[in-house]
Formats: sequence, C-alpha cells, structure tokens
Amino acid sequence: MKDISSFPTQYKRINERVKAIHLPHALSKAEEDPAVPSELISSDEYRVADFLVSLKNGRAYSFLAATPDFIKETMSAENAKSFVSPGLIPLSEITLESILDAVEHWLALSENNYIPLEHFGVLQKRLRP
Repeated sequence: MKDISSFPTQYKRINERVKAIHLPHALSKAEEDPAVPSELISSDEYRVADFLVSLKNGRAYSFLAATPDFIKETMSAENAKSFVSPGLIPLSEITLESILDAVEHWLALSENNYIPLEHFGVLQKRLRP
C-alpha cells in the first residue's frame, strides 16, 4: 500500500482537509513492487483502482476509480445493462494526477453545493485506537 500525505499546492482543498490518500495497488507497471508476487497484483491493465481518502477530521472514504473503457468492457463481458459500484469515480486514466483531480472536485462539490461527502464516497467505519 502506498500512502500519499504530501500534495501539490494547486490542490487547495486537499491540502486543507486531507490527511492521506491510500493506494492499495500500483497505478502503473512502473510502480509495481518486484518483491510482490504477480498473482497478488490487481491491475486489470491499470484501468481500475481502489483508493481511500483519510480526512484530517478522522473520517475516511473509499472509492473505486475506473476508466470508461473498463466499465464498458466489464458490462459487455457480463452482458449487463448497467454498472453500479459504491464510490465509483470514472477517470480518463488511472493516474495519481487524475485521482487528485477527482478528490479536489469531490471536496469542492461538498462545499459549494452542500452535498454530503457520503453522496460520492463510501464512509468507512472508524476503528477504535
């Protein structure tokens, strides 16, 4: 798992409100840890990724980032008419920059439109220390 706790300055809301973004899997082949057995790598060609956002207020939200191609191909393979997943965020590509952009927009929507954060991300149960 990769934890990111230092963010570029252009992400004002992230820097104000986010403690860390946790990435359980590599986002690209270049980021893979050679010590991790290949059967434990969940890449699906780096078109889908789970991530967790821990806020400074102690709350945490999980998300599923997926490219439109991944969603379309999954629906086609499953002969599905819909694709529903908690915390789904469609991204043009699965990169840290795209994830940061989505998190910044998520925080902005909650501030500017009074939409609760839970509307987009899946609130995680707090673990007792």
